[in-house]
Amino acid sequence: MSQFVGNTSLAFARTWHAVSAQDRVLGPLAVNIAKLLMGKHKPIYDQSKDLGDYVVVTNAKQVVVTGRKADQRVYRHHTMYPGGLKEIKYKEMMERKPEEIIRKAVSGMLPKNTLRDRRLERLKIFDGEQHPYAQNIIQRYPLGLTRSLSTSIPRHFWKRLFGSPERTPASAPRPTPEPIASASPSQLDTDTPAAAQTTKPVVKGKMLQRDAELLAKLLDRDGGSAAIPIINGSYAEGLGPETKKNMFRLI
Repeated sequence: MSQFVGNTSLAFARTWHAVSAQDRVLGPLAVNIAKLLMGKHKPIYDQSKDLGDYVVVTNAKQVVVTGRKADQRVYRHHTMYPGGLKEIKYKEMMERKPEEIIRKAVSGMLPKNTLRDRRLERLKIFDGEQHPYAQNIIQRYPLGLTRSLSTSIPRHFWKRLFGSPERTPASAPRPTPEPIASASPSQLDTDTPAAAQTTKPVVKGKMLQRDAELLAKLLDRDGGSAAIPIINGSYAEGLGPETKKNMFRLI
């Protein structure tokens, strides 16, 4: 599969995710990393295919466990020789190889089939902040996987983007329009400047700050539509098909 998101759909590309394990609980962190390695966050997920992404985990030495697991957990392996059973306690493993703690936890969350080794090859774990894959990172999770892993665009985003009026909470009072004082045509010609008499463009909705930043990024990229007028934090129609297609690559 292609690794370049610019020429292919985000769903079919192997993207790189950066995850910080600092002060994150080991179990839930391993579950979310396993979902990325399997590709469960993609609409094309198939349990018999290897469709997952790359995951770069940093600060592995600062991962935490709950309860008394730090004192009770023991990692075992066998050398395949008589009497070759080896045991390493959690604290000793944290000092010697903190990367193996996360790797073994993620391995336990993956299905036990022939795809597990291939998926674990895309898991890169480092005990500190530095890693050689900085230029490949597409999605960053500085505080661990705390957001939804779904890549589908929310329905409310498209409603705000293409003209649906912004909804207000039921409990919030709706603003009442101020009464407009009637004036004769002669007063409008003499009192109102000519620039103020021009009709203002119709704006169908208001943008959130996140959507404004998203559209700003989209306009800076090649292939984006430049016919999106932004007026006082609002927007009008003018999104082209290429812009809609590129919107999937930015979310």
